[in-house]
Amino acid sequence: MSSETAILNKIDFSNSLTIYNPLFPSEDVQKAISHKEQSVPALLSYLEYAIENAESIDDSYIGHLFALFILSELRETKAYPLIIKLTKLTEKCQDRLLGDFLTENLHQFLGSTFNGDIELIKTVIEDESINKYTRYACLKSLLIVLNEQLVEEKIIQEYTFLLFELFLDNKDYDGMSMLVNFSCDYTPSIFIEPIRTAFKNDLVDESWLDLEYIEDQIRRNEEAEYIHNPKFTPILDTMIEMGGLACFNRDDNQLDFESNKMLDDSLNYENLWSDDPTSPSTTVYTEPKVGRNDPCHCGSGKKFKKCCLSLH
Repeated sequence: MSSETAILNKIDFSNSLTIYNPLFPSEDVQKAISHKEQSVPALLSYLEYAIENAESIDDSYIGHLFALFILSELRETKAYPLIIKLTKLTEKCQDRLLGDFLTENLHQFLGSTFNGDIELIKTVIEDESINKYTRYACLKSLLIVLNEQLVEEKIIQEYTFLLFELFLDNKDYDGMSMLVNFSCDYTPSIFIEPIRTAFKNDLVDESWLDLEYIEDQIRRNEEAEYIHNPKFTPILDTMIEMGGLACFNRDDNQLDFESNKMLDDSLNYENLWSDDPTSPSTTVYTEPKVGRNDPCHCGSGKKFKKCCLSLH
């Protein structure tokens, strides 16, 4: 038996990292990270399999999720074009594969595996036919790329100004809403004039973002928040990121796959910008909406925008 075969046998995790089990496979995750040269091809194949079979894949298959986190931790750039491919699947397929990971981690997957080709991200950001949350994740990934100094800041700034012009010309409401929010995490004072123009043209969702707050943020000099915000850093530890998920910490060791519960669908991201609050996929909230400038309902004492706003 060759040494390479011995190593491959040692990291034979194909079942533990592809089929859901309520016991988190800590040992196999560590093996995959420790033996990068042998594990990366397998992890890439798990991700590619999920993308190619997104419409019919069994709900118990989670190989793509382990692949996304581990490949991100390993900073494997070969995963980047595959993740871009994932972002161009139908909204239904993306929701099926990612669930809440779409809004919580997709930008980190992209930023962690970035291979230098920013044009691929741009094709998603500018495509109005793509799910708006996916576009927003691609936009946020630029702050990770910027934090990691993988792209010159001048390039990001110039592209942001270009997007303001593009979304204004196209009357792209969703695009402009995400762009203004992105600018607040970036450096709002630089973009205040196009931000004001966007509000003047009613192209911003004011239910979770208002001009008064942005101008107050600038006056208080609370800028460049992305530098200190852990949301805008690469995936650093799969064991922590995935090991703490509810699906791996259930007392009854059971999981309802029917609605893909393992992805924690307690929050359906379609509710956040839905135009129809009575649609079947929308949760109707009976409590008053909390504004970005209101104290957070969790009792932290922080403003809602700085605490529990999931899309920030």
